[in-house]
Amino acid sequence: MYRFSLVFLLFITFSCSQKNISDVNKFKNKTYLKNKANLKYDGPEEYARILSFYRQGYSYGYRELELEKMKNISTSSFSNSNPSFGASASAASTFKERGPFNVPGRTRSIVWQSGYLDSDPSTLVQDKIWYAASVGGGIWKSEDRGNSWINLSPDMENIAVSTIAKSNTQECTLFAGTGESWSGNLDAIDGSGVFMSLDCGATWTNITPVNNSGIMNSDFSAVSRIVVEQNHSPFMLPWVVAAASNKIYRLAKGEALLGTWSSVYSGSGTVQQIVSAPSEPNTLYGSVKGVGVIKSTDGGLSWSSTGNFSITPGRTEIAVSHSNPNMVYAASTGGGSWLHLSQNGGVTWQLVQNLDGSSDNWLNSQGWYDNCITINPFDDTEVYVGGIHTYKFKVDLKTKKKTIKWLTDGYGDAPGADKYINNNVHVDHHFLGTIIDDENAGTFRIIHGGDGGVAVSISSTDPGINNGEFTAFKNGYNTSQFYGADKVKGFHQYLGGLQDNGTWLSPKNEDASASTSYNFEIGGDGFEVIAHWDDPNKMMGSYQNNGHYRTLNGGVGNWDYIGYKVSGSKQFISRLSTSYQDPDNVYVVTGDGIWKTFNFGETFHLASNSSDNCFSATTDLEVSKANPRYVWTGTRMSGGCNLRLSTDYGASFSPVPNPSSGSYISGIYSHPTEDSTVYVLFSSKNNPKIIESKDLGQTWEDITGFSGGPSTRGFPNVPTYSLAVMPYDCDVIWAGTDIGLVETTDRGKTWNLVQSNLPHVSIWDMKVKDQGEVVIATHGRGIWTATIPDLVSYEPKPVKGLAPELLNVSQGVNANFKLRSNYDSMVIMADGVKKSSFISGLNIGDKNVNFSLTASGNFEIQGIAYIDGYPLHSNIKSISIIPNIPAKTSYFTDFTSLPSNDFTFDGFVVRKEPGFDSEHLINEDIPYSLNRTYIADLNVPIVVTDNILNDDKPSMTFKEVAIVEPGDAGGLWDYVMVQARKKGGVDWYELTSGYDARAYDDWENAYNSTSNGDKSMYKIREIDFSPTSFNQGDTIYIRFKLFSDEAVLGWGWAIDDLSIQPSDSDTDTDGDGVFDDADLCPNTPNGETVDENGCSNSQLDDDGDGVFNDKDQCPNTQSGQAVDSNGCSLSQKDTDGDGVTDDKDICPNTGSGQTVDSNGCSNSQLDDDGDGVSNGNDDCPNTLNTEVVDDKGCPVPLSLEDKSVILKVYPIPANDELVVELNDAYNIEKIEFVDFLGKVYNINNFSVNNNKIFVNVSYYNSGVYTLNIKTKSTLNSVRVIIER
Repeated sequence: MYRFSLVFLLFITFSCSQKNISDVNKFKNKTYLKNKANLKYDGPEEYARILSFYRQGYSYGYRELELEKMKNISTSSFSNSNPSFGASASAASTFKERGPFNVPGRTRSIVWQSGYLDSDPSTLVQDKIWYAASVGGGIWKSEDRGNSWINLSPDMENIAVSTIAKSNTQECTLFAGTGESWSGNLDAIDGSGVFMSLDCGATWTNITPVNNSGIMNSDFSAVSRIVVEQNHSPFMLPWVVAAASNKIYRLAKGEALLGTWSSVYSGSGTVQQIVSAPSEPNTLYGSVKGVGVIKSTDGGLSWSSTGNFSITPGRTEIAVSHSNPNMVYAASTGGGSWLHLSQNGGVTWQLVQNLDGSSDNWLNSQGWYDNCITINPFDDTEVYVGGIHTYKFKVDLKTKKKTIKWLTDGYGDAPGADKYINNNVHVDHHFLGTIIDDENAGTFRIIHGGDGGVAVSISSTDPGINNGEFTAFKNGYNTSQFYGADKVKGFHQYLGGLQDNGTWLSPKNEDASASTSYNFEIGGDGFEVIAHWDDPNKMMGSYQNNGHYRTLNGGVGNWDYIGYKVSGSKQFISRLSTSYQDPDNVYVVTGDGIWKTFNFGETFHLASNSSDNCFSATTDLEVSKANPRYVWTGTRMSGGCNLRLSTDYGASFSPVPNPSSGSYISGIYSHPTEDSTVYVLFSSKNNPKIIESKDLGQTWEDITGFSGGPSTRGFPNVPTYSLAVMPYDCDVIWAGTDIGLVETTDRGKTWNLVQSNLPHVSIWDMKVKDQGEVVIATHGRGIWTATIPDLVSYEPKPVKGLAPELLNVSQGVNANFKLRSNYDSMVIMADGVKKSSFISGLNIGDKNVNFSLTASGNFEIQGIAYIDGYPLHSNIKSISIIPNIPAKTSYFTDFTSLPSNDFTFDGFVVRKEPGFDSEHLINEDIPYSLNRTYIADLNVPIVVTDNILNDDKPSMTFKEVAIVEPGDAGGLWDYVMVQARKKGGVDWYELTSGYDARAYDDWENAYNSTSNGDKSMYKIREIDFSPTSFNQGDTIYIRFKLFSDEAVLGWGWAIDDLSIQPSDSDTDTDGDGVFDDADLCPNTPNGETVDENGCSNSQLDDDGDGVFNDKDQCPNTQSGQAVDSNGCSLSQKDTDGDGVTDDKDICPNTGSGQTVDSNGCSNSQLDDDGDGVSNGNDDCPNTLNTEVVDDKGCPVPLSLEDKSVILKVYPIPANDELVVELNDAYNIEKIEFVDFLGKVYNINNFSVNNNKIFVNVSYYNSGVYTLNIKTKSTLNSVRVIIER
């Protein structure tokens, strides 16, 4: 799958006839320089996405069938003095394991066997012997509790062992299951079913069921768990239960050797685990993805569902109490991390939540892959779980609440004192178990299996809770999974990148072997590596997403991060490629194209590959080992994608024709002596595995013999990842495949399996190096070498010289080169057209040359040097020759009638987009394209002025809408930015950092809803020149840049009303379209329509009433009238809607629908006879106002006075105060005087104290009055005299 640079290192040059002879990225993260050891490892979900690119169409068991077929072919086809070897190079080879001794790989299962300690033969322990199942590395045995290891599976046809189980009665009876049912990750290996050993692992037999054609049952492609009968008769083999795909199979007692499996369960999801209850071994529990937990009480013969979880479970792992078969815990994914508990054998399940109320996330996003659980054998309330890290849960069985204690932390994620606790235990955990040491004391150990091998805690009643309580057993468990490897010239020193284990380097002063401990160099997932051909102190390594490092002094901790020096979308699979003739010249791949360094990573140049929209996480790269002039790159050769070739040292690339049958590329390899020959590797079933072109990709031949079926040339029908051509004999080719190494001695006419001490393991990288060695990177068994006598004196094919480096090109027009050889002549090319030539002064060193360009526009400049007529191409640099426009101190455009020379566009246009009012700058395609950089260059030079640098005004403003793909917390994906450079300079400086749709909520909302931009989304961008590298008097050029990566589109970037260092006559500060010198209303809110004076309704008050037009509901208010908040005066309102304006309405609040007079009064509001009853209710109009009336307005009979409650009135006559004494305390509703003319005086100036009323009469004239007193139930009158 991964392709890693094939480099041929030998001391003499051979031909095929000589057979059988002896721009600096601103997003630099300086923390990488300090923390390379703490880089996090892979996200397996990325692997799952990539996997589908390669292994297409294979049926289960293909490796076993192909391996057996190849073994038979190789055995029958060759006769050799050593029959275990093949022919030619392999027959002459000495294969040697080179380690690392101390970097084990992924371990998914561990079992142990009792025995007596070597140190104390009288002491019997449960775990004298350990067996470990390594995915990709086979089965390993330790007879000293992990201190040393022995490989038990050198001859197994599939060493992707994911589960191992044993009988406690027949302790040498072992069962192993192969394949990974959880994953789909890039390096996942399909299984070969179930194997059995009856001799403690010395030999293994495949007991997987097969059909009549010998094809294995496809259900057994991934066996996730095996359970073996315990406490059975020692004279009969145990029953065996296996979880295979979405089924459970069972072997009855004594039938293991017969392989007569019965299907006992078939579900809708993958069966991911089976576990037996320690105290009741016939009680089994199984987990089924998407279903939950199933149960058997008869040793797996029958199965039933248990209760439902609170969620729909994804990956689920189960642990059963050591003492109670009904106490079961389940750790699940499914939108989070979930722990469920059953205390009744699965009848019901209850969710166990955190005591502090926080949500669980111990499985992170990798719980589908990293998930394991076990229980304290002495305390059912203590549960140990593993994901990326390991934790201890303390569960309250009553409340179903838990507390959390970190046990391991490899990344520094834990809070407080637990940060980095037991960080010697590798992250990504797949197995947890407990080993009981003392039943009486309650002591035990926690044993752990993960991506870093095996680890075990101290023995304690509470093990692992303190730092330093775990020991990681690494030495001798040689199961490393390498993606790439290389050899340091002149030494048996090796460098390699490992799955989930970083990059490691063996000691220089040691001839590395299987017992060599390597030094850790770079964190993360280790990928491709380079050891410099000429200088043993120079090396490069990488981790995921273009995390490239280099060392110039032999490594061992001395590495510099150089990944920040390239830009563009990153590759998960980080590529590195170089040649042996020019080893300082290294290439890497990003979404921007191919980056090249002439000086081993000090600086990089970009060769744009943007026209190839096929860049992905797996895009491969290869520099020809015969001639570094040729550089190949590609992702697939189908579906509109092509292999691409550079014939000018990586300066430019063009596609070559596809073969008739192509797919995703799993490797590109060049020929060591034929510079026109290249090999492309594929991995899909029944399709070519290796195609060869001898004419630089114009024609192709499948040298593996596939045409929709089995190979006609004997090549195995398996994925193929690596290749090496023997430079001393070009007919001899090695290929690294999923089943090991295969060889042809007739240039692909026939192929045979190499059978040696080299395991039949996936080989993902091969490089031919010095000292006669081929370096082989295996994915599961570490680094190996093959030493071939005919290679000892190899040296790469010589070249005429080294290509010049174009350092920069300036507006002058001047080009600055670094000449890396002595040349006869050199020409300067602009867009492929010769512009100037030179024939002297072309010696090694720096060289400045001048040339002429008369036209304006964008040009690609390249130098071509010659030695003896042979061309040596420099890299290409772009330059914009702009029209000769006088410099300005200020500039403005609204992009309407834009002068033709003002801008140069590459991907931008000026037009009016729907939803906008006027023309503006916009990307030419909506949505914008993938893998493209859009540029709009302002050709008008701008002179930086003093006042702009020192006042508060921004140097530059424009309106914009930027709906481009949002990035994430890690940074940008697509982005826009504004840049500037000095006149005559080549370096562009960022006036703004890159930004995307996250800059404003409405932009991001539009992106998320796939809506187009419109004028309502315009925002004002303000930019200052002062924070950049520009000073007063500098003349600068400005450009706008939109970058898109290889995935996901957006609407684009609209720009309008560009203003640079404005004066009032060409400044529109508020962006309303009216220049400041004519704008009577500055600071108009964004988006509001204005008149010719720059005023919007929110800024105008046409009637001068103090309320702006946009809020004035009553325009044209007469001058001087008071208004309310809506701008309305009384003369403009009719609040009660009776047709009479409020200023004339003496009867407000007239009821709806009532007829009113000219004063706005209705009958219900008038009392013409003044008797206190409105006209509408007055049955007796014209009542004298001296009369007492009832509620109908009619006079009250005199008898009413007979019911008077008045007892007495005094003094009579009254002067200032009159006291009225009542027969009780009443609620007085009204008091009035009526004079002799009938005039009524309402009395408001009175007080009441119990049954007395005190009336102030000092305001009334002398005379006789009738005093009316109205209570709630009576009207009472009495005559009084007031005298002055």
